[in-house]
Amino acid sequence: MLVGQRTKIKNRIHAALAKYGVAVDGASDLFGVRGRLLLKKRLGELPPETRYATQRLMEELEHLDGHRWTRSAIPGHLMLQAAALVHTLHVP
Repeated sequence: MLVGQRTKIKNRIHAALAKYGVAVDGASDLFGVRGRLLLKKRLGELPPETRYATQRLMEELEHLDGHRWTRSAIPGHLMLQAAALVHTLHVP
């Protein structure tokens, strides 16, 4: 399930870049450490709405990859699951 979700997110990011002709050169893997840094630098070439959506997709991908765990990166449908887990872990 997570692999499929990651694939969908990556495909959406690739599609946004292709639609606006934004090429990210200099990294063999767009979603590796170097590729993500280069991608973040090129986001300014996208229209504002697409840039915003792509940034949110990147945050979601980072969350799924375990790179970051922040409230803003947790999708809304997982907030209740996360809250339940935190509650369970803190109840004596």
